[in-house]
Amino acid sequence: MKKAGWVTILLAVMVCLGGVIGYVKAGSPASIISGLIFGVLLLTGGIGTLLCKKSFAILALMTVLILDGFFTYRFFLSFSFMPAGLMALLSLVTLIIQVYGLRASTGRRHAS
Repeated sequence: MKKAGWVTILLAVMVCLGGVIGYVKAGSPASIISGLIFGVLLLTGGIGTLLCKKSFAILALMTVLILDGFFTYRFFLSFSFMPAGLMALLSLVTLIIQVYGLRASTGRRHAS
């Protein structure tokens, strides 16, 4: 679950930075508010995942799932890779790594 934690923390930083950039470039308060809220949720989930806390890994997984859905929707509205396509891709990769990390950690517990 360590890899999943680090990848989630990296995505959290990207989401926070994206929110700040969206605010600076477009003057969008929704961008900075949602970026910081989702960034903090991802950061919390990522740190908890590093500490092998399953509930925090599930928090990160659910947050990434919401983000992936949102950015995929935005990508299909605009067909613009930046920023929606990039964030959809990064969210999907993080989602896959999170699911793999959760499955691997659950399998280890039942095997012992």
